[in-house]
Amino acid sequence: MELEKYTASLQDKSKNTIRTYVSNYIRMRKHFDKDISEIPNGDIIAHIDAQTSSNTKNGFLTMCIQVKRMNGIDITDLLDYREINRVNLLSENKQKNEVLQDVLPDYSTLVDYTERLFDTGDYEAFVVNFLLLNYHTRNLDLDFDIVTKLDDALDANTNYIVIMPKYNLFIRNRYKTASFYGSKSHKIVDDKFMFAIKKIYQTLKKRDSPDYVNPIVPNQKTIGYRIQSLTYKKLGEGNYVKICINHFREDLDELKKIAENRGTNINLIISDYDIKNVEDKIEIKE
Repeated sequence: MELEKYTASLQDKSKNTIRTYVSNYIRMRKHFDKDISEIPNGDIIAHIDAQTSSNTKNGFLTMCIQVKRMNGIDITDLLDYREINRVNLLSENKQKNEVLQDVLPDYSTLVDYTERLFDTGDYEAFVVNFLLLNYHTRNLDLDFDIVTKLDDALDANTNYIVIMPKYNLFIRNRYKTASFYGSKSHKIVDDKFMFAIKKIYQTLKKRDSPDYVNPIVPNQKTIGYRIQSLTYKKLGEGNYVKICINHFREDLDELKKIAENRGTNINLIISDYDIKNVEDKIEIKE
């Protein structure tokens, strides 16, 4: 069965990515009532072109290219169409960025908000906002276990914060681009952060207890809503990284740091997340 073969080919991707690709496959197959390899490229392009969002178009197109390539079918016209869609997607992003310039708060507002969370004892929200501002994480990165020994942080499919004597070790094994960039570790020496993590840890039940609840992400199925609810005016992680990039937009070293922390390419950071990116940018070579 084509879907089973396609799913097996995606095993190096994250669970969320696999879920998205498989969902796109099922929707496309349901529309045409046949395997993707049997659909003429011209019909695929016509169907995708009828979608309103360039992101939706890109998702369908990526899936179709993968399946056709897997089956050894010529995809030249699909690749040409993808390039056209890429230009349209960049244009959409620039239009959205023009709007965001007028509505998003500045970086200092988020810093002040994070400090207030600590002062009021809202340690879970403080930890989330601190990591979003300083390590530019996505939602999945913030689903972590808190442990006190490195020997308890060995599961390659789990994120951790390890409480060490002089610092906290933030280990990210599960994040969007982990299959490409690998595990990431950060030593966090901020006194307020370490205090907040210690306070959270003191309230935890044992991990194997039936009463255990992850205080940061109680339910993995609603992680996006949970993280968004803890951010300033429910802006969410995507807007947070845009605000950080806008604040450091003249500092190439900081932009590289953001890209490295997030697990992505610096040119993608600039083209997709810079809210002042309303003109064509010169590509930065690393």
